Amino acid sequence: MTERIDRIVTHKVWSWPIMLAMLTLVFWITIKGGEIGGGWLEAGFSWLIGAVRAWLVSVQAPWWVIGALVDGLMMGTGTVIAAMLPPMIILFVAFALLEDSGLLPRLAFNLDRPMQTLGSQGKQVITWGMSFGCNVTGVMAARIIENKKVRLASILTSPLIICSGRYGAGVALAIVFFGDGALPVMLSLVFLSLGTAALATLGLNKTLFRSEPGSFVLEMPPYRKPQFWQVIWRALWDRVALTMWRAVEFAAPATLLIWVLGNIPRGVPFEQTAIGWLVHGLAPLGRPWGLSGAMLTALLFALPAKEIIVPALAMTYGLQTSLAESEQVLAYLPQVWTPLTSYSFLVFFMLYLPCLVTVWATWKETRSLKWTLMGLAVPMVMASLITFFVYQGGRLLGF
Repeated sequence: MTERIDRIVTHKVWSWPIMLAMLTLVFWITIKGGEIGGGWLEAGFSWLIGAVRAWLVSVQAPWWVIGALVDGLMMGTGTVIAAMLPPMIILFVAFALLEDSGLLPRLAFNLDRPMQTLGSQGKQVITWGMSFGCNVTGVMAARIIENKKVRLASILTSPLIICSGRYGAGVALAIVFFGDGALPVMLSLVFLSLGTAALATLGLNKTLFRSEPGSFVLEMPPYRKPQFWQVIWRALWDRVALTMWRAVEFAAPATLLIWVLGNIPRGVPFEQTAIGWLVHGLAPLGRPWGLSGAMLTALLFALPAKEIIVPALAMTYGLQTSLAESEQVLAYLPQVWTPLTSYSFLVFFMLYLPCLVTVWATWKETRSLKWTLMGLAVPMVMASLITFFVYQGGRLLGF
């Protein structure tokens, strides 16, 4: 039975539409399920935040307690959990089921030939696929790669893949900036992300890993019926629970700090707040890429979780003082950003530094300060290069 199925699943021609359909189904379920689950969690957190705020007001808590606890800690942490948890659960369970059934090794086998041209192997593409849901899952999925060189290359390039958090925020911004052109803009960013990851992989294999062997041995297990509940329990407990706990550990103090920077000292003009000073100080750094100080500060604030980029922009433009969702900034930005500036920002946002939880995952998987720092350097260098060419090229073409 296994040999008969493999004649189709690993066929030189038919394997590609089968593999594409399988991955498309997994990613579609992840995106749609993540949207639904995230909506439920957002509604739940909104109710909880409202209840806590009302209780604190009723007991006449000081303004800084209400602001720090509700608008900083609960608002930011709730956003991270609502955005990361649903797609992470779906992706981990889906790929665990594919692995247990025997299909995952076939995907790696089919994708090996194109990846060999980059000095890598087929399993790296699987980690990229998991990164579409969450970069943390992509970094942790590199465990399936036995070859040390390919595993490190996969860990270092997975943050270049657009995760669900960046995708959702990017769609909202693309619709505001480009209207009916949002779909081709997002498609261009997805393909740009994949191309950048491939280019970074090739560069790493031509430099840091040039003396390392790139081949691999893949065991093709027989097809079998997955142990459904065991797989779900293993995925939820061993992967999702630990990752989410770490996400909360990083996101909670970071979002609290962002609130403090936007509200201390109290009652002064925006330019005299800590955020105002930060915006002013970073302004000269982003000029080669068409990025203002407010944009760079918002990108910095989005490091706990990329999902908060829109409210972060609202804070850095002085429109609000917390990470609450803001429709006001979405109406304001198209008035001050040109189409070229908007696209350059989206390119940089999609490729730049990984979120703090991904940094932790890189450290956990490598146990090396060197490779953790490389996990920051690779996406930052690639984002800077690609955005520079996009912005300066657009200016030369008169956009």
